[in-house]
Parts: sequence; C-alpha cells; structure tokens
Amino acid sequence: MTAFLDARTLPSGTILEPDIAIIGGGPAGISLALALADTPLNILLLESGGLNFDPANQKMYGGAQSGVPYIALDAGRLRFLGGSTNHWGGWCRPLDEIDFEARQWLPHSGWPFPRTTLEPYYQRAQSLVEAGPWLYDKTATGMAAHGPPLPMGEGGVYTSWFQFSKTRDSELPTYFGHRYEGQLKLAPRVKPLLQGNVTGIRLSSNGRQVDRLDVGTLTGKTFTVTPRITILAAGGMENARLLLVSNDVMKTGAGNQNDLVGRFFADNPIPRNVATLVSFSGPLPAYYGANLALDRGPVVRATFSPTDAFRRATHVAASLTTVPCGTASSTSAPSLQARTGRPRFRGVPGPAAGAPIRCASPTHGAGSEGGGR
Repeated sequence: MTAFLDARTLPSGTILEPDIAIIGGGPAGISLALALADTPLNILLLESGGLNFDPANQKMYGGAQSGVPYIALDAGRLRFLGGSTNHWGGWCRPLDEIDFEARQWLPHSGWPFPRTTLEPYYQRAQSLVEAGPWLYDKTATGMAAHGPPLPMGEGGVYTSWFQFSKTRDSELPTYFGHRYEGQLKLAPRVKPLLQGNVTGIRLSSNGRQVDRLDVGTLTGKTFTVTPRITILAAGGMENARLLLVSNDVMKTGAGNQNDLVGRFFADNPIPRNVATLVSFSGPLPAYYGANLALDRGPVVRATFSPTDAFRRATHVAASLTTVPCGTASSTSAPSLQARTGRPRFRGVPGPAAGAPIRCASPTHGAGSEGGGR
C-alpha cells in the first residue's frame, strides 16, 4: 500500500513527469483515477487540500462576485480529498434526454452527443456513488405497499424518482475521499498528491497543448508537472477560474478563444425563488416527503417533474423537480396562477382535482456544481 504524497515535503523546483495529471481530487478526479488504475499509464492526482477539512485551504475558495447573486464562493464547496461529496445529500438522478438536445428557444443549448453516449457508463457511476440498483423511474412498482403514486392527469407533470447514495455500513452518503482512499493507495500507478495547488496551466507557444502545470503550496514551495495529458476535474467554478487565470499565452485564458469559459454555470434552483407547484390530492404516500428504502433495494424519494413534451411545448429550460413542503395558500404560493380552479406549475394544469391542496418548491435543476444529478 502506497501512502499519499504531501506536496509540502517536495523540494522547490521538483519536476514531476506523469503520463496523466488529474487536477482535482473530488468525485470526478477520484473516479477517473480509479478507472485508469489498471492501465500502464502513470497517473498523478493533484488535490489542493488534505485528507480532512482545513480552514486555510478552504479560504482559497474565496472571491468576489458579480451578476446574479450567489452564495459565498467558499460556502458551498469543500477543499479536501473527496471534494463536495464531503457534504452532499446523496441525491442521484441522471439527466433527462431533452437536457442534451439543441432547443431553438434556448441559446447555446445542445450537447455534442446525446444521452445514449453516456448510458454505457451510468451503471459504473451508479456503483461508485453506491445508490443501489439502477431503477429511478421504474421505482413505482416497488413502492406499491406504501400507496400508489399521485395521479397526475394530462397537465404535463409526472412523478419522477431520485435514488440516494448510501454507504454499505451507514446511513450517510458516499464520501469519496474516505470511501476510496484505500483503493487509491493500492493502485500502483496512481499517485495522489495532497496540498498541491495548481496555480497555472502553461500552454505551448501555439496554444494548442499543455506544456506544464505550475504548482505551489501554502508553505511557499513551488514545483512543476509536465504531463502528456492534463484533465481538469476541479468542479464547475474552479475549472473556469484556473483556465481564465492561465492567460500568459492566450490572453483571454486557456481554452477561452470563444469567450465561453465560465459562461454556463448552473446550479440547483434555490427553493421559493423559482416556481411553486400546487397539487390537489388526498394524503400523499410517504415517499413523496421522505426517503424510503425499497425491500433489499435502494433508498428512493418521489418528486414532481415537468414532462419532456411539456418542456418542448412551453420552452421551459430546466428540468425542475419538486418535493412537498406543506399546506399552500395564496400567500405562501405567490407564483400560483389559478385558472378554472386548477393548480399550475409554470402554467401546467396540475394533477387530478379532489383533495387538500399541497405545495412543493423546486430543489433540483439540470446541472450543478457538486450536486447529485
């Protein structure tokens, strides 16, 4: 078993020459390192923090903001091995097919490939996050003992399902740093390097490839990494910040010749500030408001989502999902626009009428920084 390296112990001026350098020891970086562990390639996994939380490392996330207000940059992420899985809630769900489509009403939309390109890898990802067998929207049949799903009518809303990461020996989600520390140490060609901060991606003179990485420690040590391949796995914010600050060759920042780096950050909608779903129903089955474990299966929760057909027809950009939040009224649900006595979710006719009113607030979007989806 190989112990992790501490960058603070390296002499200044050290040059490391791995085949692949992975910047970031969060879920993406750890997953990639483990996926490559059995190849003949030498992998350097660069993690800015250590094995546990350190206020000095966390402070490096700080920074000023402009534009749409957001939480403090050092408040929503954690800078040590395992990244944001160190405090995530374990919510898991794949993106919808429409999230990959180019939509005329949504500028710059469309991925370069459809969801089917990712589907061969979903099972392995599901195993890494330890969310149980792949069920998701097939979950309803296993919840019959807790009551049938709410009938949704023709309004464009359907019952969708989340599964939850849950480690084998506890109720907590999988914290990638602790969970996979042992496997990383056993991988002979993977070298995790802690306390090493990449301060610049230095491009070749023509700007077409990475020449080297500048790395430093909070103790003042500096050294160089010269990989054949560089992988950015530091999250939606830090990837962009690192590319933009690496502007010695490309003045707009590495890879930013189209001025798009950092332009498409997306995170979970903040409840109460986006939309409100109000539904008429009888007593909701418990799985709409709480996490329930299927018999010898995953931990799941039902939510409400707009259908792909509704999103196409009404040009809703994100796949918002919702969870029940109590009894609604005209004051607690100001975005509700009642028509013919039926509820609305951004104009969606709601579920079948005939019972007490309940409300829900959006908790999840189509993309995130460290989110579960």
